[in-house]
Amino acid sequence: MFRRKQAPSDQPRQLQISELKRLNPAIIVHPDLRSFDLPVHTSTCKFLLLIRLPDEFPTISPMISVSIAGASHPLLCESSVRHSQLGGGWNPQYSLGSVVHGIVLEFFNNPPVILEQPQLKPVEQPRNTNPAMENIHPTAIALPPLPTSIAETGQLSVAELKQLISSETDLDFFIEKLPIWNAVSVLRDGIEHDVAEVANTILGYEEEVNSLRDEIVALQSRLQQSTAEYHAAVSMRQSILSRHSPRVLGQLAEERADIIDVESEDVRNQYSSSKITEDEFVSLYISKRVAFHQLMVMRERLLGQARM
Repeated sequence: MFRRKQAPSDQPRQLQISELKRLNPAIIVHPDLRSFDLPVHTSTCKFLLLIRLPDEFPTISPMISVSIAGASHPLLCESSVRHSQLGGGWNPQYSLGSVVHGIVLEFFNNPPVILEQPQLKPVEQPRNTNPAMENIHPTAIALPPLPTSIAETGQLSVAELKQLISSETDLDFFIEKLPIWNAVSVLRDGIEHDVAEVANTILGYEEEVNSLRDEIVALQSRLQQSTAEYHAAVSMRQSILSRHSPRVLGQLAEERADIIDVESEDVRNQYSSSKITEDEFVSLYISKRVAFHQLMVMRERLLGQARM
C-alpha cells in the first residue's frame, strides 16, 4: 500500500511501522520515523504513550514509556512500560502494533491510579510578551483509540448486514449507536467549547485582532478543505451503497485508501521540507491516516463477507 521503495534491510522495520500505524490510527508519527506518540484517555487520566525505536529495531526491543509521573499500574515502573514482550522478552517476529494495542487496552480495562496530579511532559512554547495572556494555556487533546474491529457487527445476522449495506439511513443509525461515536461526539463538543472560550478571551484584546483574523482565514481554508473532503466522502459512500457486491465495495475502499495514503505522504514531505507548519502537519496528517485506516478496515470486512 505504501509506495515508497525501501532497501531490503529496512523492510522489516517499515513493515513493523506500517502495522503500528494500521492498528493504532490515532498515533502521531514524528518526521524521523523513530518517535511515535499515542494519545490515551482513560477514566482516570489523559497521557501519551511514547514509543521510541532504536536504530537496530526490530532486532532489539522498542522503548515505551508514558508522559505522566506519579501513576501506579502493573505495567508501569516509574514512567517506563514493563511488558512480557518488551525488553529481554522481545522477539523480532512480534508485531509492535499488536503489542502497543494490547498495552492501550490494558490501560483502558485497568486505568492507572494517579498518586500525583498528572502532567504532560512540558513542550517549549514561544514566550508570550502580553501579560494579559499569561493565564491562557493550551489543553492537550486525547483522541479515543479507534477500534480495529466492531464487535457489534458480529451480533447481526447476514440479512441485517445486507440491510445496513443497502440502506444509508439504517447504516447511519447503527453507527450513531456505537460507543466510539459517542466518544468522538463528546470530544468534538469539548473541542468546540474550548475553542469558543479561547476565541471569546482573545477578542477582548484589541492588539490580538490581527492575529485572530489570520487564524480565522486559516480555519476557513481548512473548513473549505474539510467540506470538500466530506462531500467527496458522501459521494463515494452513496456510490458504494448503490451497489451490492462486497468484493466491488472492498475494491472501491482500497482505491480511495490508496489516494489518501499518497496524500498523507505528500503532507509529510511538505512538513519535512518546511512548506507547512507543525500544527498544519499534525492536523492534516492525522486526519488522513485515520481516514486511510478506516477505509482499509472497511475493505477487510467487505472482502471477508465476499468469501463467506
